[in-house]
Amino acid sequence: MTKTAKIDAAIGTGEFLISADYLGLLVAFSAKYGVSPESLFSNSDISLSKYLSRPLFVRSDTYNGLVDELVVASCDPLLPWKYGRAISELSHGAVGLALQSCATLQQFFDLLPMFFATRTGYAQSVSIEMTRNRCEVVVRSSKPNAPNHIVRFNTISSLVAFAWMSRRLTGSEADFLDEEVRIAWPDPGQEIPADLLPPGTKMCFDQPESLISLPKPRLHARIASSSPNLMDAALRRCEVEMEVPPPDTGVVEKVHWVFRKVEPELPTLEEAAHRLGVSPATLKRQLNSQGTSFISIKKKVRFDRVTGYLLLGKLSIDKIAARTGFSDASNLSKAFRQYFGETPGQFRERHRSQN
Repeated sequence: MTKTAKIDAAIGTGEFLISADYLGLLVAFSAKYGVSPESLFSNSDISLSKYLSRPLFVRSDTYNGLVDELVVASCDPLLPWKYGRAISELSHGAVGLALQSCATLQQFFDLLPMFFATRTGYAQSVSIEMTRNRCEVVVRSSKPNAPNHIVRFNTISSLVAFAWMSRRLTGSEADFLDEEVRIAWPDPGQEIPADLLPPGTKMCFDQPESLISLPKPRLHARIASSSPNLMDAALRRCEVEMEVPPPDTGVVEKVHWVFRKVEPELPTLEEAAHRLGVSPATLKRQLNSQGTSFISIKKKVRFDRVTGYLLLGKLSIDKIAARTGFSDASNLSKAFRQYFGETPGQFRERHRSQN
């Protein structure tokens, strides 16, 4: 009887646990650019043998470090687009089964925010926003202090993946459709080959936020692989996977997991304790033993969301206030100054000048 390889639940360092499927894709991509796995992992905080242990997750700082290695080694400004198309071809486990068994593109986008967050270990979030005539699928980073070029890579690759996934599911890969991918960063300075984006997809740069925009009628498009029975089974499996925090997480990480799970809401101590299956007193005591408190974490989460909007987009302070639970821009600015010692505008301008 042969011995099976050991499986490590999570490897590396970082706050977020990202599906190891993406780690495998990075290794496969590195070969396309003549970068050996040994070289890719050479400056990493994990060894090649750790990768070969078949982990379930890789922590976000380690993953982003490997992305950085690949970006530098490839010198390819179009790498995010290429990587995004490759992501769209992954199976994505039970999440992928649930999405491909949806009845329409509307149902696909309704489920996408919750499911995508789990695949990226909550390192990114997705929201669906409707204007008068269009549906906008907005991607944001949940780690505002991550290096700008890493956030750019992850954001663009995710948007490109969504563009291709929606086409494949509706059998419209070859159709010339009115869709846009809007990016908050400047033009890469190189023409994007036609095969990296679905036909008709327009690229727009230097936008207020990074998103996919498509006409509302597209939401009625039927998904060829729709299966109510498969969806029920896949959803039950996904619910089990998402019901508890990922493995190898401490109490502080578990509380952060609760905040990500219910985003954009800000839960109370009692609500967080209930989700984690402990009493409020126990959760409070566990956090105190780690030198922190629920109130401190809640305040940090809230201001992380604010700084994320300030750093990664061009939204007005009024809109940021509305999205982060402040009554208006004035209250946000006052609280922000008390927390950071500067106004939101000063914070944004200072970081803009540094980039």
